[in-house]
Amino acid sequence: MNPLVFVNKCDVGLGLFSTKNIKKGEHIFIFSGRVIPTSEAKHPEILAYTLQIGMDSYIDPEQELGRFINHSCQPNAGIIKNNIVVALQDIPLNTEVRFDYSTTMLERHWTMKCSCGALHCRKVIEDFDLLPSKLQRHYLEMGIVQEFIVNQLRTTNNLTVQFLQI
Repeated sequence: MNPLVFVNKCDVGLGLFSTKNIKKGEHIFIFSGRVIPTSEAKHPEILAYTLQIGMDSYIDPEQELGRFINHSCQPNAGIIKNNIVVALQDIPLNTEVRFDYSTTMLERHWTMKCSCGALHCRKVIEDFDLLPSKLQRHYLEMGIVQEFIVNQLRTTNNLTVQFLQI
């Protein structure tokens, strides 16, 4: 059991909520589960819960906390080092913990209508390289974009990533 978050009802079903005040930069939990290939991740019962960690690899969190963390276009958490969820700001007690799914996606086979309710909601969740360049830069500067995405975009000469020289 994780002492920093618990599963509870939220506006989109179930979500993760803080059990205490969480400080900016604090590790909240680690995604764990089987590492599976894209072919298995595309299965409808698995797809919505996976975390992309490579161009052809995903973590299937099965019954772990990762199944319950929701998306926000204005997240209070992010993912570092492939699977560590960290606080991007101070998160008060009983606040839902959410990250921007797009910071972990470069796959071209999944999008989702967004219902996060954020003031600046993008209305659709899609791959990182399809985000506005200003938002890409912001997330890159924060260090919450999966390393495989940074490497892939460098390889394809994406100007946003080149500009930052991460």
